[in-house]
Amino acid sequence: MVSSNIIYGAPGTGKTTKCTQIIKDCLDSGLTENDILYTTYRREAADDALSKIAREVGIKTSPLRKVVNTIHGKCFSLLCSNRLIQAENRKNMIFNERKDILKFNLEYGYNLKPTGVTEDSISSGTADPFLRVYNHMRSIMTTPSEIYKLGLPVQYSISDFKRLCKYFEEWKNDNNKIEFSDMIDLVIKNELIPDGKVQIYDEAQDMTPQMYTVAKVWSEGADRVFLAGDHLQTLYTYSGAEPKLFLDWGGELEILPESKRLTKDIWAIASDIIKKNTPYNVPQIKTRPETGNVKQINHTNLEHYLLKFPHDAETFHLVRTNYLGGRVAEILARCGVPFSGITRYSWTPSERNLYNAIQSIRIFRQLTKSEFCALLDYYPARLTGAPSNPRDVTDYKADIEARAGIPSMTKLNPNLIESIKTEDPLKLSNVKKGLTRLKIEGAFRRGLLRISANDVNMVKILTIHGSKGMQATNVFLHTGITRAIDQGMLTKKGRENEAFVWYVGVTRTYNNLVFVSYPGCQYQISGVCA
Repeated sequence: MVSSNIIYGAPGTGKTTKCTQIIKDCLDSGLTENDILYTTYRREAADDALSKIAREVGIKTSPLRKVVNTIHGKCFSLLCSNRLIQAENRKNMIFNERKDILKFNLEYGYNLKPTGVTEDSISSGTADPFLRVYNHMRSIMTTPSEIYKLGLPVQYSISDFKRLCKYFEEWKNDNNKIEFSDMIDLVIKNELIPDGKVQIYDEAQDMTPQMYTVAKVWSEGADRVFLAGDHLQTLYTYSGAEPKLFLDWGGELEILPESKRLTKDIWAIASDIIKKNTPYNVPQIKTRPETGNVKQINHTNLEHYLLKFPHDAETFHLVRTNYLGGRVAEILARCGVPFSGITRYSWTPSERNLYNAIQSIRIFRQLTKSEFCALLDYYPARLTGAPSNPRDVTDYKADIEARAGIPSMTKLNPNLIESIKTEDPLKLSNVKKGLTRLKIEGAFRRGLLRISANDVNMVKILTIHGSKGMQATNVFLHTGITRAIDQGMLTKKGRENEAFVWYVGVTRTYNNLVFVSYPGCQYQISGVCA
């Protein structure tokens, strides 16, 4: 008889810590790594859990990789070990949407958009209508006829949708391609059960019906099964995740009683979002005794606010979509605040080295190798002494990094050095406009002498989805939303799903929560942003 335990933890109550303790107890009792299976929904969460578990149980990450995985990753591993996927074909078999959709279009005469069926593409309204519905259909394990009854935005007649599904499956089979949904279906069909007397499913609230089905199959071979999660943090509803799937698993319920993160007033705001927009109740938990600091500012005043109160502790700027993240990145750049987070906007190592190189020249500080190489990337070869052929520059930089000494500044053209010492150090560079220039100029205005990796990592621009499982001392929650999100909230279910997202956003906060309002196009939070 399988013993099931449900670990329900509100934000900051230590779900992953609890799971780690379970693993430690299992190992202390004599079980080996091969006897334990730990899965989570997202690859980022799995990687983070791997580091935490290794640190807590005192085992290197290498053997723990057999324990910690995503559900898709474990399915892929099972398919390979059972020779349903040949080792030599692993990389080529994985369906790559951005590349393979174009090949499908060319062969079958369709015009599907390879924009990715992600939360951001759906929220921005850029996701392909067919791919969005097709992926949802696979995740909830239903049929083309049934999917039409759910009210999803399908822009095809049912006959055209069925035909397109048929062609898409046909193309994948002919080209030996496998999607994530295909992996799970194959594991279920072939009843492939991993080793694991103890099975732990973290972030269980975000598992789709298809994932729950495979988890049920796997649990048949286990002695004990743990599901850890918080149904109020169900973020991936667009993939078919539903709170009731977590709540209806069955088993002994344990509610983690205390949040080490949340203050009473911030918990009250998060609770209000849930109570007013969903049929669920929040748990009774103990919060921190300190009082959180909650403010609201208009987005038009954000730049002035940041110039007056520069970030002095770990800070998140949380946005609903990547697009809004770009606007926030420009403001932080103008304010001279280094930041990381969303990759397309973050300060890159090359940009950081460029800034430090320019400052080194201006204050007569010795250039490091990386700083010298950054000058080669951003200034013409005639000014840096680099090879004129761009293909040779890579070898030239590798040679510089390999040398024992630091390259002499005598290799640099005097005109370059003098230009860097002026008010416009980028004048002779190939950085004429854009975010990179805003970053460099803003940091100069702020008077930063040097930017370290720690400086960049102290402030992060993240989507709310990307911040899951994280916390920061200061959280700027940007309430701006897109038209697609606004339209999605016209239904009761849409308002419920969106409430889960903002509940997560609010509860990333350790001390200071600043709502950045966008009147006319924002998520409404009673008493804060209305």
